Amino acid sequence: MLLIPVLLRNGDIVKELAVDDSLFTRAVKRSIMSLTRRAFLQQTGLTLAGLGFGDVLRTGAQKYQQALADPTPRKLALLVGINQYASDAKLPNLKGCLTDLDLHRELLVHRFGFKPGDIVELRNKDATVSNLEAALVEHLIKQARPHDVVVFHFSGYGRQIDVSPSLIDRVDVLPDTPLNALVPFDALNVSDDQPELNAFLLRDLSRLLRSLTTDQLVSVLDMGLTHPNTDELGHLRVRSLPTASLTVNAVRDISIQDEVWAQLSPSEQLKQRIQRSQRLPGLALAAADSGQTAVEVQWHNYAAGLFTAALTHELWQAMPATTLTFAMNRTVTDVAQPMGEIQVPQFITPRSQQSLIYGAPQEPTADGVVIANDNAVWLGGISPHVLEQYEPQTCFQVLPSSEPVAPAVGAETAPLPSKQRQVQLVSRSGFTGTTEVEGEKDAAPLQTGQLLQEAIRVLPTTLDLNVALGKALDRVERVDATSAFSDLDHMSPVTTSDQPADYLFTKTAMLSTTAANEPETTERTAPSYGLCLLGGTPLSGSSGDPGEAVKTAVRRLRPMLETMLAAKLMEMTVNAAASKVGAIATLETIEADKPKTLVSQYTPRAPWTTSGLANTAPQESIVSLEAGSQIRYQISNYSDRPLYWLLLSVNGTQPIACYSQADQSEVIADRIAPGTSLTVPPEGNKWKLHGPAGFCTTYVIVSRQPLTKTLTHLQDQVGQDAAGEVVTFSELLEVTRQLLKDLNDMSTEAAKAAEIAADAGWALDLDQWATFKFFHQVV
Repeated sequence: MLLIPVLLRNGDIVKELAVDDSLFTRAVKRSIMSLTRRAFLQQTGLTLAGLGFGDVLRTGAQKYQQALADPTPRKLALLVGINQYASDAKLPNLKGCLTDLDLHRELLVHRFGFKPGDIVELRNKDATVSNLEAALVEHLIKQARPHDVVVFHFSGYGRQIDVSPSLIDRVDVLPDTPLNALVPFDALNVSDDQPELNAFLLRDLSRLLRSLTTDQLVSVLDMGLTHPNTDELGHLRVRSLPTASLTVNAVRDISIQDEVWAQLSPSEQLKQRIQRSQRLPGLALAAADSGQTAVEVQWHNYAAGLFTAALTHELWQAMPATTLTFAMNRTVTDVAQPMGEIQVPQFITPRSQQSLIYGAPQEPTADGVVIANDNAVWLGGISPHVLEQYEPQTCFQVLPSSEPVAPAVGAETAPLPSKQRQVQLVSRSGFTGTTEVEGEKDAAPLQTGQLLQEAIRVLPTTLDLNVALGKALDRVERVDATSAFSDLDHMSPVTTSDQPADYLFTKTAMLSTTAANEPETTERTAPSYGLCLLGGTPLSGSSGDPGEAVKTAVRRLRPMLETMLAAKLMEMTVNAAASKVGAIATLETIEADKPKTLVSQYTPRAPWTTSGLANTAPQESIVSLEAGSQIRYQISNYSDRPLYWLLLSVNGTQPIACYSQADQSEVIADRIAPGTSLTVPPEGNKWKLHGPAGFCTTYVIVSRQPLTKTLTHLQDQVGQDAAGEVVTFSELLEVTRQLLKDLNDMSTEAAKAAEIAADAGWALDLDQWATFKFFHQVV
C-alpha cells in the first residue's frame, strides 16, 4: 500500500490515505513516458484526479505551473584578465590574472548557478579597449533584463592618472581630480620613450554599467591604482602601472567612442548626472583602496591575485544567509595576514549588510567540484595556504549529483542513490587535481559538476618557513643571509619572485651613528635588520641594533622565526567551514562590565541544528582593539557529545595559551557538555591586551577526543596550576607539533578505513576537530 498525504489548501497535512501502490505506479508510469516536464506535471495531476485526489492537488499544481511560467532571472558575467600586455607597452608581465578568471568562473558556475554559455571571458590580447566596450554593450547591456544578475570582473594593471590642464574644461573633469583607469591589453603605447595612454576609465565603465536595466550588479576589480615605488615588494607582483607619471593629453583618452555611447541613448538628464561620476553602480569590490597597493602572490607552480584568491575561497563556503559584509570581512583578514595595512580590500560603492553576492549560493557548501570525466577536480574552495600543503591521499566525499536519475526502461521506480563515494587526491597542479575513487577498481567515472567536501586532510609531517630576502640587501648581505637561514632547521631563504614566501627579511631602518674616532659632526648610517610582513610592515620587536651583522641578526631572530613557523602549522589546521564538529566560537570585548560580540563563527557542516545561528563579523575592516582592552572567547557545543578545547594566540614574539587540565578524560568540568557554553578564560580570570601593537591571530581548537599530548607539553612549560589562566610561554612550535600528533591519533580509524598509508603524512579526519581563526589588530 502507498500512503498519500491529504493537504489543505494552505499546505497542512490533515491525514494520509492508503492506495494500492501497484495501481498508482501503473497509472503514473503510463503518463510519464516521453513527456515534457510541464506535460508530465499536467498528466500526473489528471492521473491523480482519476484516483480521487484532483481537488486536493489542484491548488499545488496550479502554483507549480505558475512558477514554471515565471521567467527565471538570468545570470550574466564578463570576466577580463591580462597577464601579457602588447609588446610595445614594455610592461612587466603579470602571472596571476588568468588564474583569477578560472577561480571566478568555477565559483560562478558551480556555487552560484551561472551557465557556462552566459560567461564571456576576455584574456590577454583579446582584452583590447574596443573588445571590452563591445562585450559590455553586447553581452551585458543588451541582454540583461530587470532582476537579472550581472557580474563584471577585471584583473590586470590599473592606474590613477592626471588630466592635462588644457583639457579640463573640454572633458568636464574637476581640477586636481585624478581619473582612475583600467589598463586593457592595448592601452599603453610607448613612442620615443613617451607613454601614450588610451586607458579605459572607471568613469566610462560607470557610464556603461549604469545603462543596465537591472540593479543586481556586482563588479570586482583586482588591480591597483597607485604604485608603491619601493623595491621591497619586488618578490610580489604589483598590479598598478610602474610608470611614475601619466597624463591624459587627448580627448579620445578620456571618453568612450561616441558611437558606443550613442547606442545606449540615455536621457540628457542621465548623461549630466553621471558625466563626472567614477563611482560604479550596484555593488563594487576593489582589491585595495585608491592609495594602496594590490598584489598577486606566487605559490608553487601558479600565481593568483591575493584578493581574488581570498574572495572566491570565502564565497565557496557561503551559505544562503551569508551577507556580503561577512564574506568581505573574512577576505580582508585573509589579505591582511601577509600584507598588513598595505592592501585592504574595499567596497567602493555603498552596500547593504544584507546584500547577497551573485544571488543566493546553491546548497550545500563545497570545497571543490569534478570538472572532467577522468575524475579531474577543481579545488577552489580550499584555502590556498592549506592547498599548498596538500599531500596525495587527501580524501573528499563526493556529493550526490543534483541531476535526477530517470527510471530504467521497464522499471517501476527510479534506482536508489548509491553509497556516497570518496575520492583520493593523486596529484595536483595549482587548483586542479587528479583523483581516483576510493576502494573501487575500474570504477565508473564521476559526473562532471558533482561537488566535493573535504573529509581527511593529509599534511606533511615537516614544513619549512620561507623567508624572502629584501631587495634592499646588497650582494654580500644576501649571501650572508642565505647562508645563515640555511643553517637553521626548517628555514628556507627565498631569493627570487618565482618562489612562494611567508615573510620578508630586510633592512628595517638606516640609523644615523657617529664613529668613536670621528668628529661629532661626521655621521654615517648603519643598517638595522628585521622581519616584515610580505607587504613591508615591520614586525614589532624584530629590529636589532644598528651595525649588527646579518648572520648575528638571523641567529637573534631564531625564536621569532620558530614562532612564525608554528603559526604556519596552525594555519594548516584551520577548518571551521568544513568541520563536522558542532561548535560555535565568539570573540567578545568587555565594555562597562558587559560583553559585546565582535565576531562569531560556527561549523555549518555539522549535522545538528543551529536555530537562528549565522556567522557574524564587523564591517569590512580588521577588528581593531586598543591595548588594555579586556576580551574573552565563548565556546558553545551544539553537538551530541562532550568537546575538549584549547586556545592559542600569537602576537609578535610571545605566544599565549589558555587550556584545561591535561587529564581531560577524568576531569569532567574541563569538557564542554552538549548544549552548554564555556567562557575562555573562565570566570574569575581576565584577559587584557597589553601589546605590543600589531596584528594578533588566535586559534580556538575544539575536539571530540582529549588533546593529551598538547596539554601535557603545555603544562610542562608553565605548570599544571596555570590551567584556565591566560599564560605566556616560549615553545609554540613544539606545542603545535604535539597538537598535530593528537589530531592524527584521533583520526587513525578513519585513515585506516580510507587505506591511507602510514607514512603519507598527518592524516586528519575533519569529523574529529574544528579550528577557528580570529584575527585582530592591537593599537
